[in-house]
Amino acid sequence: MRYLGLGLTILAVDQATKLWIQRTLAIGEAKPLIGGFVYLTHARNPGGAFGLFAHQNWLFFALMALLLLLVVKLVYPMRKQSTLLCYGLSIGLAGAVGNLIDRLRVGGVIDFIDVGFWPVFNVADGAIVLGVALLFWELLGGRVAR
Repeated sequence: MRYLGLGLTILAVDQATKLWIQRTLAIGEAKPLIGGFVYLTHARNPGGAFGLFAHQNWLFFALMALLLLLVVKLVYPMRKQSTLLCYGLSIGLAGAVGNLIDRLRVGGVIDFIDVGFWPVFNVADGAIVLGVALLFWELLGGRVAR
């Protein structure tokens, strides 16, 4: 249950920040947040990571359906074996669902964290990266006992 709570919290923070950005900044507008290093920039990404597969929402819906099927069929039975697996999946899936909601709601992903040297991203993107990192850590043998 704690994993579900964590995932729902991440999803709520992701969606709340995106709604706030939509109400605060016009698309393309930027405001400095931390010095000249981090900006809030309202951007829309119609594709995947780095804008790949732009306007191919059907592909992202299909990948999400496949991912959920894999989790239920292959990973869920292993949930009692690894805390990292459960955390990685709950965090990563929350991010994926957050971006999927954007695709359904506005036709693309709402991004707003801008560090200049990297494409603009959002809370869901960070969750996906953290979730995948935890899963890799698990695969490399960094197990945490229950």
